Amino acid sequence: MGLTLDQPLWLLGLLLLIPMGLLLLRARISPVRRLAAFSLRGLLLAAMLLALAGLNWERTVQALGVIFVLDASDSVGTDGRERGLSFIAEALRHQGPDDQAGVVVFGATAMVEASPQLDLRVPRIESRPSPHQTDIAAGIRLGNAILPADRSRRMVVISDGEQTRGDALAQAMLTAGDDLELGVVTLERERGPEVLVEEVLAPSRVDERAPYDLRVVSRANHPTPATLRLYRNEELVEEHTIQVPGDRASITRLPQLGGFPGLHRYRAVVEPLDPSHDTVPQNNEAFATVQVRGQPRVLIVDREPKAAQQLATAMRGRHLGVDVIAPSQLPPSLTGMREWSAIILSNVPAYDLSDPQLEALEAYVRDLGRGLAMLGGDRSFGVGGYFGTPVERALPVDMDIQDKTMIPTLGMVLAIDKSCSMGGGAGSKLGMAIEASVLTIDLLNPRDQFGLVAFDHASSWLVPLDTVGDGQEQRRLVQTLRTGGGTDIYPALQMAINALDDSNVALKHVVLLSDGITSSAGFKELLEGGVQRNITTTSLAFGSDADRATMQDLATWGGGDYYLVTDPQAIPAIFTRETLLASGGFLQEEPFQPKMVARSDVLVGLEQQDFPTLFGYVRTQPKRRVVMPLVVPPSSDDASPSPLLVHGRYGLGRSLAFTSDATTRWSRSWVGTPSYTRLWSQVGRWLSADAEGESLTAAAEIREGEITVTVDAFDEAGQFLNFLEGEARVIAPDMSRAVLELSQVGPGRYRASAVADQDGGWLVSVELRQGERRVGYTVTEAVQPWSPEYRIGQSGQTLMADLAQIGGAGEITDPASVFSPSHEPRRVPVPLWPFLVALAAVLLLADVASRRLAFRWAREGQGQMLVSDAAVPLHRTGVRTATARVEPAPTRAQPVSAPEVVTPPKPKPKPPAGSYASRLLAARQRAGLRDDKQDDP
Repeated sequence: MGLTLDQPLWLLGLLLLIPMGLLLLRARISPVRRLAAFSLRGLLLAAMLLALAGLNWERTVQALGVIFVLDASDSVGTDGRERGLSFIAEALRHQGPDDQAGVVVFGATAMVEASPQLDLRVPRIESRPSPHQTDIAAGIRLGNAILPADRSRRMVVISDGEQTRGDALAQAMLTAGDDLELGVVTLERERGPEVLVEEVLAPSRVDERAPYDLRVVSRANHPTPATLRLYRNEELVEEHTIQVPGDRASITRLPQLGGFPGLHRYRAVVEPLDPSHDTVPQNNEAFATVQVRGQPRVLIVDREPKAAQQLATAMRGRHLGVDVIAPSQLPPSLTGMREWSAIILSNVPAYDLSDPQLEALEAYVRDLGRGLAMLGGDRSFGVGGYFGTPVERALPVDMDIQDKTMIPTLGMVLAIDKSCSMGGGAGSKLGMAIEASVLTIDLLNPRDQFGLVAFDHASSWLVPLDTVGDGQEQRRLVQTLRTGGGTDIYPALQMAINALDDSNVALKHVVLLSDGITSSAGFKELLEGGVQRNITTTSLAFGSDADRATMQDLATWGGGDYYLVTDPQAIPAIFTRETLLASGGFLQEEPFQPKMVARSDVLVGLEQQDFPTLFGYVRTQPKRRVVMPLVVPPSSDDASPSPLLVHGRYGLGRSLAFTSDATTRWSRSWVGTPSYTRLWSQVGRWLSADAEGESLTAAAEIREGEITVTVDAFDEAGQFLNFLEGEARVIAPDMSRAVLELSQVGPGRYRASAVADQDGGWLVSVELRQGERRVGYTVTEAVQPWSPEYRIGQSGQTLMADLAQIGGAGEITDPASVFSPSHEPRRVPVPLWPFLVALAAVLLLADVASRRLAFRWAREGQGQMLVSDAAVPLHRTGVRTATARVEPAPTRAQPVSAPEVVTPPKPKPKPPAGSYASRLLAARQRAGLRDDKQDDP
């Protein structure tokens, strides 16, 4: 026990007692009052200063505050977590009535499962930190932060000790020194037979057709024969049988030859011939990335690959490698697209591509610095459904146009099946239909009309057909669409066609979305009658079990298009296409003469006369800060020219739009001519111009949950380039991205790092600049194929033993000992400032009372009365008398002066008898007489 001060410097304020005492000595008051005032004010000042100085009373506490720090990483496994949870439950049975206990769960990060409480129960673990890393230090740090301060503190770490991140020993040294006991419970890791691939060693960059070696490092905890397979860009290139020793790593050399230029990923897989010799299959593969230098390669994606062969031939004339594929063959992720320096979409609709592919194409340009071009056609740009997609963001044109005054008004009615088979919620068929309906409203002209008929076994207008205006009310009503019962299509189509028939718009269109499973009715007569009244109908058959024949017949009879939709994500793109097609102003199939209005790197060597008549294009709107060298001259209905060739930059890469096509449909008089070959070869070179140069070498590495990017920059003479600025764009496996600033760490060397908390490939694009000039650009990759939790060999028992020794509580084997009394109970400071503040308040009142209130003390045996210096009222009549004072007898006779004649004051006039004032005065006089009588001795 004892008293302590948190901030003792406040006690210097006691020096104020000196001037306070001097001031009181000069005051004309009695010594008794002077002593009382000094004492009260001195005590008041001392109380306030002690409160500010943080006066504490230390007391010894026996109650415990215990935090269990439980490992939830993959190395422990489900069985280990359950054993740790059982240990906690058994220990809590011995928790004292005043003890508090809490639980922290950790993996890659630490989370509070249960805050400290008196009666803790943890039947199961709800927290889910990432299990791909083990950061024991984070668990200890968080546990220390939530330990109660008014109890003896103890922490119990329950883990296998297989640390992959952080420094648990350093954290324990900091924590255990803070009057805290730290004990450990070691979860024995059950090790079965195991085979894994540690890494694949490969050069980061090689020349085209140059030989090089890959080295596959594998390991096992027992000798075993295994099969080694090597994949390049997910294509099997080699397969071997190898022997993996149990006492050391096995290194297998695989000679390779540099293939076509680009970024190639190798994947090595090692699997034991006997599957029972491998416990964890997740760690049986590793990756390496090799950049092959050579002529750039361009990928052309066309619905009809044969139609794109003329374009491919023209591009190959300028030493470009060209591949032509169908949309279904386009790689599904950014990783697969990276081997090409540019991608050209030739008349490919958005609904032929998945959402991940659309997002990857945007990142391909923005983050990898590659080139993207879109060529026109009847299924491209806006009429291809690209409005609002990531690809639209990457291209230099907008799919919608701002000035729609010259486009005929459109009446659009959506007939949407809301039966139970459509589902509900975001991502469902009905959810995608709602999203597509909102997009349709956004695309329509404010003068257009929009309506929505929702149907199941009955049909009703969810959004009555009306002028769009700002579309706010229509959007709100669309969001209320909910699922219902069965399916009956005919009434819905009849309502839509009848409403459009009564409308005064120029163009009229119905879009039906359903699975088509309905009773037969007079659909043919209804739809063909609508066509005769200029009302067309498009059908979307949804689901693999849809009645395709019925839905196709509905589109045929209605004069519209038929779509088979198996992916709900395609619905918005199809609705967008149908809206723009129905508008009648976006797809222009009429002859025109291209007009050159600006010079461009793409048009070098070409003049106006080199462009023949073309026979169609798709209307778009150019974005700001782009180059538009070719346009479609305005017709009599157009106020301004329409873009034909537009290009610009997006992120690190380049993008280009050509709103006509490059096939024999609209460019039949141009295909095969010298100007055609020259233009498209230059387009290919321009799109590929930002491919990796020779001035940068980049490497990315993942260690202990962190990706580090290192870049070396040098000029043509091999001299290092210093004082550059740049950034590294890191793309995680889930397509999230981070932009890191590169810092120079040595001659010509730049570095950046970020947290890597996902398994898989991390693509990195690097750009260095000197002012506004780009010095170099390159792409690399770091791959973490499996979590470090699945590694072999390193035992955590040594780490747990060291923690036990540092922590002081040792290895805990008996759950009951967790809540045993502490060997050195903690001395807990109890703050006394509340008491001191209360005391100061009382002293302040006493001090005020001593100065403001009058007191009398009668001295026994003496015929004198001591009164205060202040005048004392003797009567309540308002009349004051002089204060009585005892004067000492004079030592000498004093001369007597003549008495001073005092003229008495004139009496005040008395109030009239019987008035209220006279009665009040009489009452006060009577009260004064009673007081006088009571004061008489």
